[in-house]
Amino acid sequence: MTFELDDNAKEQKVNEFLDWVCREYGESMWEFFRENFDGILENKLVIPWNGFPVGMKLSKVLMKEFGLDAEDVRQKLSMLIQSNKVTGTLCLSVHPLDFLSASENECGWRSCHALDGEYRAGNVSYMVDNCTIMAYLKSKEDVVLPRFPADVPWNNKKWRCYFYVDNHNGIIYAARQYPFHSDAALEHVAKLLNQFFYFDDSYRRECQEESKYLLWRLPMNHDNPKLPMMKHFNHWGIRGMTNINGLELMFDNTKFIVGNDSNRKIVPPRKFIQNHPDACCFNDVYQSHTYAPWMMVYRYDMDYMPAEVDKPLIVGGPCTCVSCGKEQFGDSDTFLCKHCREGEDYTVTCERCGAVDFEENMVYTDGWGYLCSHCLDYIEEHPEEFEN
Repeated sequence: MTFELDDNAKEQKVNEFLDWVCREYGESMWEFFRENFDGILENKLVIPWNGFPVGMKLSKVLMKEFGLDAEDVRQKLSMLIQSNKVTGTLCLSVHPLDFLSASENECGWRSCHALDGEYRAGNVSYMVDNCTIMAYLKSKEDVVLPRFPADVPWNNKKWRCYFYVDNHNGIIYAARQYPFHSDAALEHVAKLLNQFFYFDDSYRRECQEESKYLLWRLPMNHDNPKLPMMKHFNHWGIRGMTNINGLELMFDNTKFIVGNDSNRKIVPPRKFIQNHPDACCFNDVYQSHTYAPWMMVYRYDMDYMPAEVDKPLIVGGPCTCVSCGKEQFGDSDTFLCKHCREGEDYTVTCERCGAVDFEENMVYTDGWGYLCSHCLDYIEEHPEEFEN
């Protein structure tokens, strides 16, 4: 599959490139790219520049205008253009090593579920629940991942997203995508889910005599009567400034619109989805203050969330210590229970370079937190770089 970044992700990547150009090469080159903002990802001059006509390759004008000193910028521009479209093999998985490697990759991105992250224990919490699956786009070849053993090469995830399947109420939630959002990715995942019978509604049809189930029936798919009509992911989560019935309303936290044609209301996510009380995962749909989620309702033939939900989906689960196998994890940033964590050495992360080592080999500083010996020596040798 090939995923193209959405407009917001494109704009973010280009702005990060512009910030780097300004910081490393100054305002003159920054102005050149800023004036041609709309042509950067297409590598095309969109305004005349010092006699160079519209339509010329931006990279060619760059080298003619700024000389050999701009070679690093040209290479950075090339990487940016290539990142606009990401190609790989799309997978759906519940494999334990995929959960453990959820944010371990050689593609330059990470999240709090990295194995040195503050929600690392959540990888196992997701693994033991009965609703979480992972979709990812992987590179052609397996690689040795950061914080994975050298003799366990695994797939390199270019893109990843958790999906929470509520088969009781007929809802699938898409968590936040990493490292970019793509509408096309959600469409491809929807097709895979349909292909592999995740929408099989037969057990509901067997209960049609119970009137409350009649609300969930969908028009039949005449090409395949065993499956309901194809459904898609929709952006039903709302946050920020939103126009509702002609009124401008501000929502600091995510809300869902539910109901029917004659009666709609706004409710918090906890009506539909919650975390297990002992889970250590970060559920973006339920917890995030920045992510407005996408959902697919596949037993309800409407354009918004159903009102007839009798119980919320519970995401994540309790996990036992990987050392003693008896007590539950002590916290979200460890795989050890409190007893084993206090009785054994455990790893910490260098705040400057990200290296992971046993706590006894790290040095704790008031200004930086834990530092490895290499970074500590560097700071002591170059104090002028760290005065602020």
